[in-house]
Amino acid sequence: MKTSQYNYYVPYEGKVIIFNGLTKNLFTVSAANADNFRKIIEHPDIYLYRFGDFIGKMRSCGFILDDGTDEYALMMSYYRRGLWPDYYRLMILPTYRCNLDCWYCVQSHLSIDLSDEHVSRIKKHLRKYLSENGIKTFYLTWFGGEPLIRYDIIKDVTSHAVAVCSELGVKMSAGITTNSLLLTPSRIKELSSLGVKFYQITIDGNRQEHNRVKCLPHADTFERALRNISDIVRLIPDSTVNLRINYSGKTLSPSDILGDINALIPQELRRRIEVSPKKIWQENESSINQGKLLEFTDLIRSSGYKAETTEYGVCYVDYVHNTTVFPNGRVDICNLDNETGRATLSEEGDVVWEQEDMCRSYSADKENIICNRCKHFPLCCGPCPVRRNSMMKEHNTVTCLFKDSSDSDSKMALEVIKYYKEMTPQALQS
Repeated sequence: MKTSQYNYYVPYEGKVIIFNGLTKNLFTVSAANADNFRKIIEHPDIYLYRFGDFIGKMRSCGFILDDGTDEYALMMSYYRRGLWPDYYRLMILPTYRCNLDCWYCVQSHLSIDLSDEHVSRIKKHLRKYLSENGIKTFYLTWFGGEPLIRYDIIKDVTSHAVAVCSELGVKMSAGITTNSLLLTPSRIKELSSLGVKFYQITIDGNRQEHNRVKCLPHADTFERALRNISDIVRLIPDSTVNLRINYSGKTLSPSDILGDINALIPQELRRRIEVSPKKIWQENESSINQGKLLEFTDLIRSSGYKAETTEYGVCYVDYVHNTTVFPNGRVDICNLDNETGRATLSEEGDVVWEQEDMCRSYSADKENIICNRCKHFPLCCGPCPVRRNSMMKEHNTVTCLFKDSSDSDSKMALEVIKYYKEMTPQALQS
């Protein structure tokens, strides 16, 4: 037997978290006993007679492997399954327009909407792509701008997708990223009837900060967003809401933010809501107090919500089948990559590339970047496709996300702590 190369031993609050990056299993031991547990896991043959039951448990959870196991091949098989080879994710931006003007927004709010011709090509694309690529599961997601400005397009295309998927025997689900201010109970019910049951809704800090950023005349946009979240959860029993909280170094105040949220979300609804704090992209990571982020996770969970605070993992843009359609009819793989799009939809609904998409040629799936052999790869998953494209353009190679090994070690140790805080109820008991 041998120890897994993806094991972590991370000190935290008088304990040591023993975590496997491949299986995501974890348990904690006292700091005083941590070295003894590590010796057993790292030298299982020596201790098999004395601690056979424990070693058996460690084998079943991936901390210990049989000598003949090719763990690298196992890791790559896990990774490739995570790219969802029979799943298609289509993101559509029906408009660049928005009813708000948040200062940090990465989208240009141009007065451009999908035309009737664009919608027609999207519909043809749906049928053609699903039938020609062996797709078993289809996920349609709406983005913007504020997508609800073109509610008519959302209804039209989603209805068409439901009919096509039903005809082809493809399982379908749908979601939307929205500021929620154009939602109403009747719209929530109508969207649910079309399979739109995932919502990502963003707030910006506490109530005062949010209303300063997302400003409308004579409106408490913070309260309206939280009331809409409650309506979604209340009206649609199988819905999921991801409440994204944008923060900067100045606005990261966990107790203030959660206090204002809790005042508007009833306790009985909170278990259906994922709360996901995210740094705004303009903010330098060095300005963020990591202790406050860990405090945030604790407050999210103690308030009754699901916490989603880990930062790394497979980007959906790396999925085998993934497409984004912009309001001008152009196509790309990511809404952040290039708003003008490097591809188009033909009249028949095919994606036609006009520029080389380098990130597909240089990916972990093809095992031609530096990440695969790294201990941290199952947690980090390497640079996202957009970053890979930039790296190839600038340096003709894909490089590590981190400045050195000590930086990557410390960042991944922090991720392990976040996993522990998120998953403690499901963790192994030592």
